[in-house]
Amino acid sequence: MSKVMDSATARERGRAARQAVDPALQRSRANELASVSAAALFPFVGQGDDLTSKVLAGYVATDGELDPSATLSHAARLGATIAFPVVGQRSTMRFVAVDAATRWGTNRFGIAEPESGAEIGVADLDAVLVPCTAVDRSGHRVGRGAGYYDRAFTGTPGRAFGPILVAVAHAEQVMTAIAVTPHDVVMDAVATPEGFHWTGRSRR
Repeated sequence: MSKVMDSATARERGRAARQAVDPALQRSRANELASVSAAALFPFVGQGDDLTSKVLAGYVATDGELDPSATLSHAARLGATIAFPVVGQRSTMRFVAVDAATRWGTNRFGIAEPESGAEIGVADLDAVLVPCTAVDRSGHRVGRGAGYYDRAFTGTPGRAFGPILVAVAHAEQVMTAIAVTPHDVVMDAVATPEGFHWTGRSRR
């Protein structure tokens, strides 16, 4: 039987693993993630290579997180609307559509986020690339500990058919099994530069 890792240990190990990836390898892996997503996620979200009318949310990579910018740029070229999170008070988070005219600022965590753009409800997102410190193949994700993504997607109207939540991670961040709590939102898939894995709660 596999030993279940507690979230604090998973967070510590996963964060150390992603911080150890050198910049050149980070760039290479970002491009590999784009190829993996184009092959496995985009056809599921859209119609072949057409993502017109679809909304894909991502994040600005920091602290060694796997950078989704190449994936988001590819999706935009295929017609998708791209959105980024904006954090609020009391661990709340909303999503805002971005384009070339978007004004950007820095939030209280030192992370870039849009200061302009149309807000998009979480139920109107088609897929969300979710950063993590660690994740297991069942979709149990550990973030930084503030619970922003868990709060944003817990009880989402239409969640059974709505946003596809994809944990994005370096392979070194994927653990065998991570302990979960009732408020943890399970991911639909895990994407690494090596491949795309649908979890048990996927809606293929």
